Amino acid sequence: MKSFVTGLCILCIVFCVALGISYSAIPLNKVRVSDTTIITISPGTSAYQVMARLQNQPLSFLDKIWLKWHPEYQNIKAGVYQVDSSMTLSHALRLIVTGDVLTQSVTLIEGQTLRQWLEQLEKVEGLVMDVSYEQDAWHYYDAERDYKEGYLLANTYQYNHGSRVSNLFKRAEKKQLTVIEQLLSEASLPPEINNIDEWITLASIIEKETGQEDERGLIAGVFLNRLRLGMRLQTDPTVIYGIGPSFNGNITRQDLRTKTSHNTYRIDGLPPTPIAAPSEASLKAVLYPDDTEALYFVAKGDGSHHFSKTLAEHNAAVRKYQLNK
Repeated sequence: MKSFVTGLCILCIVFCVALGISYSAIPLNKVRVSDTTIITISPGTSAYQVMARLQNQPLSFLDKIWLKWHPEYQNIKAGVYQVDSSMTLSHALRLIVTGDVLTQSVTLIEGQTLRQWLEQLEKVEGLVMDVSYEQDAWHYYDAERDYKEGYLLANTYQYNHGSRVSNLFKRAEKKQLTVIEQLLSEASLPPEINNIDEWITLASIIEKETGQEDERGLIAGVFLNRLRLGMRLQTDPTVIYGIGPSFNGNITRQDLRTKTSHNTYRIDGLPPTPIAAPSEASLKAVLYPDDTEALYFVAKGDGSHHFSKTLAEHNAAVRKYQLNK
């Protein structure tokens, strides 16, 4: 009798070990999970429910025994997870109990407007769109707050699947503030710029005017010269921003003559708001402008600009680089 009990115990131990090994080695493609599956685990979901969902079938008696013997898989954490057919059942469960939620990334590009970012984010997988655009108000908002043009830092942001766009924007807003505080700890605003709002606005114009790193300081110098002399900035990107989403890609003489809130051919000084997201490089350019006497510049057609001190020189450059083409 004693040998029978001992044998039975040994048999049970072997069975348990075999069961544990088999479950830890079961690939998800053997339990009818597709190549890649995104699953959402709600708060309060039990380990039994998760295991049944992973297997896409009701739990068997052996499934329940296996979970009883593995309390480490009982502490389920809510979230969105990605599993695939290369994982074992225990691997997938381990993701969920450790809270290894699905993380993705999105890049917000400098020089673009909030409207362009929203159009991009609407197409991004895993983001919940809870921010909208008001064309007449020139701002973007959710239920709690406004998001101002130019006050969110262009960068690459990681986010968890199912995150809200407003949360991403709040992080970008905070990151912008950190950059601004750091830059102001190292340099002062030039005398032509009265406050941080004007600084960001001018930096956004510089961002739209050139993609050439070595030209940012020169362009900043030109605009600061104009502001100091009381000259209008007369910069095309402000015209485009003033037209708004209806802009068709071609600036006409009528566009230059039409007064909008942002058209610097028709208004004095800086426009009332930034016109895009400035990069840190453009923010720095305002703080560290090149020492130049230039008051004009014109695009040469290769991405660079010709800078001029006088209107006569500028008109000659316009004829050379623009009108003749």
